[in-house]
Amino acid sequence: MKPIHSYSITRYVKNVGGYSSWLAEHIDDAVIVEEPLDIWLKQTRILDQQTSSTTKRLFTTMRTPGDDINLIKGWLLTSGALSDLGAIHSITYTGKARLRAQQSNQLLITLKANIPFEVEQFQRLEDVNSACGICGQHSIDSLLDRLHQQASGQNLPFVPSLALAELPVLMEQLLAGQTMFHQTGGNHACALFDRTLRIMDVREDVGRHNALDKLIGANADSLFAQSLPTVDASSMPMGVVLSGRVGFELVQKALMAKLSYVVALGAPSSLAIDLAQEAGLCLIGFIKSQRFNVYSAAHNLTHNGEEKTR
Repeated sequence: MKPIHSYSITRYVKNVGGYSSWLAEHIDDAVIVEEPLDIWLKQTRILDQQTSSTTKRLFTTMRTPGDDINLIKGWLLTSGALSDLGAIHSITYTGKARLRAQQSNQLLITLKANIPFEVEQFQRLEDVNSACGICGQHSIDSLLDRLHQQASGQNLPFVPSLALAELPVLMEQLLAGQTMFHQTGGNHACALFDRTLRIMDVREDVGRHNALDKLIGANADSLFAQSLPTVDASSMPMGVVLSGRVGFELVQKALMAKLSYVVALGAPSSLAIDLAQEAGLCLIGFIKSQRFNVYSAAHNLTHNGEEKTR
């Protein structure tokens, strides 16, 4: 399945000074694809040499086809469903399309034997659209509790300052890396940047939350290895740049991925600001070439690159 589909359309263009007010053009237009992805989970239990397996549906989400496995890996990590991808035996496509050597719209997560997973806690009560992150999921209170438990069990590292002059450059780099957006104008994107303000990766999807899950899933090794002494500090992921607005769920995902900065083109929600302030994450919105708003942890922004602590 391709992430972009071409449609034959009519485009009207304002005709200034001509005989007709509008000119009609028949063109092929590139449009971002949105399709459902049905996600199932298989658990196996081995007890007293007896093996039993259960398969249950988790949820269905709308997304841009492609990068599906990284989308699921990112969701498993950022939702707190799993803390280690090593618990997964496999993630495979199932369904009829698989028989035609195509990727289907159904994925099966198979866990290794005896891995605990409370399916009911992470099942969504209804199908959701691609703009929704925690619809029907566990409550905001449980998410906050999980984040506090994560923070209390860590020695928080030095947080490098972000130079004010570099903020517009990050947004420009994100825009330059949006391959599908340049063709369609119909999808979201997010980028991961390191401590040298180098863009490490860009991921796109019709859904904001899907794009971030894809980014985190694709870069899980570096994101969740930040505390290892063997990792070069300058190449460690520091934050994400988002193409749209920022809701609570996007800040939550960034925190679960141990990031210190969220920089966005659009506006944050009140819950996003509250969570960022409580967690000490630097949240920046409405970024333009000559103006932006800082909603939390402003002390991490300086005119130079000196290090500060959270």
